[in-house]
Amino acid sequence: SNHETLYSDDILDLLTHLVDKSLVVVEREQGQEARYHLLETIRQYAREKLYDSGEGEAMRVHHCGWYSQLAEQAAPELIGPAQVEWLERLGVEHDNLRAALEWSLGRGDHETVLRMAGALQEFWKIRSFFQEGIRWYETSLAALPGEPAPSDWYARALVGRGTLAWYVGDLGTLEKYILKAQAIYQALDDPGGVAHTLAILASVPNSTGDADGAEDLYQRSLELRQKIGDRGGIAACLHGLSNAAKMRGDLKRARTLLEQSAAIRRESGDLWRLMNALGDL
Repeated sequence: SNHETLYSDDILDLLTHLVDKSLVVVEREQGQEARYHLLETIRQYAREKLYDSGEGEAMRVHHCGWYSQLAEQAAPELIGPAQVEWLERLGVEHDNLRAALEWSLGRGDHETVLRMAGALQEFWKIRSFFQEGIRWYETSLAALPGEPAPSDWYARALVGRGTLAWYVGDLGTLEKYILKAQAIYQALDDPGGVAHTLAILASVPNSTGDADGAEDLYQRSLELRQKIGDRGGIAACLHGLSNAAKMRGDLKRARTLLEQSAAIRRESGDLWRLMNALGDL
């Protein structure tokens, strides 16, 4: 009890005491933070006692808040030089993230679910949790009591849902959600968001062999991204334009564009997208 009055030193002392009595297990891996967990029988007993004390709901709120913040903190890191570190961290915490999503969904807090899902879309995409991500989006979007007001978190969730659709070959669903997100970004006067949706929509003609359609959308996106100085977005458009050039058989132009894209990815530290550019080269 009185958990809000505990300081970090107090918590460490308590954990050490519990570890010494074999009630809590500590895992230490080289180069990583120590992690603590309970044996299953102890966990069930402790959970019953926690809820008997009347503090179960409060601890759920703390847990969900902490993991919501972690997801938001991770989102920009997943496209930068700390990408590998954050992929590993989210991988270790995946069950905790799932628990926070499940609890938020169960209490009807769909905004929190969609905010977290929007923040986790890069993790799910890179680590190939396509179907799981789609389930979180679909379940929460379907349960919304009404259409939310235009907001960045809602548009980002729609982008996440549409993007994951591409990875399972569902181009119709991709267009549906990305066009919806685009309308929100336009209402918010967010050129970066609009540019992002244009590039994602270009993946449809890119997938169907329509070089003209793909090039038009990538070029429109590129112009917006150049205006706002979005280096990562510029790299994405250069990669997309290289695909259009390849469809036309212009391999020299395709190679030049890919080399330019890869140079930006190397500079930014986005290893996953650098890998994709090098693979296409």
